[in-house]
Amino acid sequence: MPVTRSCAALLVALSFLLGGCPVPEPSPEAVWLTSLERRDGLAVVDGSTRSVTWAAIPRADLEHAKVAPLLGRWPLAVDEAVLSHRLWTETFDDDPAVVGREIELDNRARLVVGVLPEDLGDTPGLWVVIE
Repeated sequence: MPVTRSCAALLVALSFLLGGCPVPEPSPEAVWLTSLERRDGLAVVDGSTRSVTWAAIPRADLEHAKVAPLLGRWPLAVDEAVLSHRLWTETFDDDPAVVGREIELDNRARLVVGVLPEDLGDTPGLWVVIE
């Protein structure tokens, strides 16, 4: 479930009341990224199939993306994808050459055009653009 500003504020208040460390409020960019609808799917990478969570970003919303990918760029076409930092690390062993490689998501080929930075929290493994 995505963390909204009101949820983040509630977490900070509860943490303070319970005597714990305050939970920092997520950045607006992280809230935007985690608020997108997540979907479960299958990705095929180098012939191996794995379950992934992915999110579809409406093309119009990309102009509001203030987070720059760590590698590459945001997808501009429906046949492109951006990897989360976690998926990049776990599946591709931090290999920067992943940008330009093809993967398959739910039986559709996608060109990897970027990798998101690590500090975005719990984001889906793959990001694709929709019209």
